Amino acid sequence: MTVNPGGRRLRQWLIEQIHSNLYSGLLWEDEEQTMFRIPWKHAGKQDYNQEIDASIFKVRNVL
Repeated sequence: MTVNPGGRRLRQWLIEQIHSNLYSGLLWEDEEQTMFRIPWKHAGKQDYNQEIDASIFKVRNVL
């Protein structure tokens, strides 16, 4: 099995985002920092706001 060099960058980027506190609800699930939570609100919800609720998914040209 070969390792995808881009995968390592994605992992590091996600860790940096968790530590930055820029995205509400993006946080570590455990003290060992081996599992994290990505907030998800269904777009069909009445109070859904794409700019807020999908901001982590809209990041472009970072990696």
